[in-house]
Amino acid sequence: MDTILDRIVAAKTEELREAKIRCPPGSLERGLAAAPPLRDFTAALSSAAASHPAIIAEIKRGSPSLGCIRPDLNAAHQAEAYATGGAAALSVLTDRKFFWGSDDDFTAARDSADLPMLRKEFIIDDYQIAESRVMGCDCILLIMSILTDRRAAALADSAHALGMTVLAETHSREEVRRTLDHVDFDLIGINNRNLKTFDTRAETTVDLAAEVPDRSQLIAESGLHSPEAIRRLWGLEIRRFLIGEALIKSATPAATLAALIRM
Repeated sequence: MDTILDRIVAAKTEELREAKIRCPPGSLERGLAAAPPLRDFTAALSSAAASHPAIIAEIKRGSPSLGCIRPDLNAAHQAEAYATGGAAALSVLTDRKFFWGSDDDFTAARDSADLPMLRKEFIIDDYQIAESRVMGCDCILLIMSILTDRRAAALADSAHALGMTVLAETHSREEVRRTLDHVDFDLIGINNRNLKTFDTRAETTVDLAAEVPDRSQLIAESGLHSPEAIRRLWGLEIRRFLIGEALIKSATPAATLAALIRM
C-alpha cells in the first residue's frame, strides 16, 4: 500500500515535469546570477545556541496529518512575528498539494524578515536546488527516506556549489548512519514525525541523538510544543530546534516563541 510519502513523491515528480516545460533548466540556471544574497544559516543557529535554544520557526498552512489549519495565514506577518519572538532562522513549506504552501509564501517571508531561510520542500532533483537558490533559499532540506545515498550525496554537492547549507533529515538509526557515512551535510535533523505515517513520537530525538557525534550539527524536529520539551533536550546538549505546529496554532506566535526560547 502506498504511504502518504509515496504519494507526495509521485506528485512532486509530475510537478517537476511540468515545471521543466514552463521554465527549462537552462533558463532557470541563468536566473542564478540574480539570486538574492545568501544569509549564513549555520552561523545564525550557532550564534543563538551559544546562549539559548536556537529555533528555526516554521511557516506552514497545514499538513496531511493536521489538514489545512491556517488557510488565512499571512506569511509576511508570521515571519515578522517570528523575528520579534527571537527566531534564529525561518523555514517555509512550499508544497502546495499536501501542505497548502507556495513559493509566494517563501518570498513574502524572506522580504519581511532579515533571517536565514530554509525552503521546506521534497527535493528529489537538481532542478529544485537551482530553483531554491533563485528564490533566495539559504538552506535546503534533503529527506533521507526519499533519497538513495548516491542521490542525496549528489544533491548536497549541488547545493554546496551554490553556497547553500544542507540539512539532512532523518527518522531512524539507519537513516542517521547513511547520512553520516555518505552525505556531505552541514546539519542533521532528527524528525520526531514519521513521514510515512505522519505519526509523531517525541522520544525519537532522544533515542537517536547518541548516533550523532557532533551535537552542534543536530536539529530536533517536530512534536515540540512546550518549554519543558525544549528544556529536556537542552539537558542532552541539543541546542537547535525546528518548530512549526506550536507556533502556527498560537494566537500570539511571537510570545509563544519567546517563551520556548526562555524555557
